[in-house]
Amino acid sequence: MHVMRRDKVNCFQINLQHSRTATSNLVQLINQHTIDITYIQEPYIINNKLAGLPRSHKVYTSGDRRKRTAIVINNDQLDVTLITQLSNEDCVTVEVHSEAVKFYSVSMYFGSHRDKEKDIRQLEKVMDYTKGNGLIIAMDRNAGSKMWHNTVNKQCRKILEEFIICNELYVLNEATETPTFQSNRLRSRIDLTITNSRQVRFVSDWICGEEESCSDHNNVNFKLASENNGKGKINHMGVCYITNQEDYKKFDTSIATNFISTFNYTNKMDANKLDEELQGKINQYNTEDLIHDRFSCVTAACNTAF
Repeated sequence: MHVMRRDKVNCFQINLQHSRTATSNLVQLINQHTIDITYIQEPYIINNKLAGLPRSHKVYTSGDRRKRTAIVINNDQLDVTLITQLSNEDCVTVEVHSEAVKFYSVSMYFGSHRDKEKDIRQLEKVMDYTKGNGLIIAMDRNAGSKMWHNTVNKQCRKILEEFIICNELYVLNEATETPTFQSNRLRSRIDLTITNSRQVRFVSDWICGEEESCSDHNNVNFKLASENNGKGKINHMGVCYITNQEDYKKFDTSIATNFISTFNYTNKMDANKLDEELQGKINQYNTEDLIHDRFSCVTAACNTAF
């Protein structure tokens, strides 16, 4: 293991397809690029235990059956705790803590023939437990969506799209030339890196496929910055507004007007009915268009009121 550079935590994400060769290749990449945290889906298994990784690496898994997820730590300065009540063969949840960082990490596998509602319930438990803290979720979703830059939507992706929107999560995947998955028959982006509003400002340098993975899935690499940024202050890069109580009244009026105009409401008076009508319109919209239009309404209202 190595000592962490104080400014960044270096992360890898990969589906190894239970391959010994891909695992050996991953070990070389971890050492070559000084990787601190590796999120693994479909690891190489012998007798229901992870194999092929050095003993110097701390490996976190859960369950007694065939394991489909793991988190590997290659840094003595990271204090990591397995959250057993949020972990099983398909989902490993840990708390990561050091002098520089504190957040929760999840490695998750959504099987193509699994009960999607069960997977979402697991995610809901994770969200409840980690509320107010930074969160990184690395998953193999096995479904394409334009939200994560696939050209074709699959119907089974909708339940995850709705979960991401309702919980104000962020998909870090970028529209790179290299997809996260490519075989002789298919190119797709099914390996997702997701974060929450608490953590998103500290994530940078998301990139896919820079190194050979020896798997049909490509390596994903990203970095996590210290929350203190070396100065004891959060380095917030977004737009900030100076607010007061009177401004919030203007905001309420402005956002209602924007939503009525953008979404062609029939009801224009009762706020509760406005919410009900918007809920009914959600299924009529492409997810990306819905996010864009709602974000535009909120931004315009903020710019008007504050």
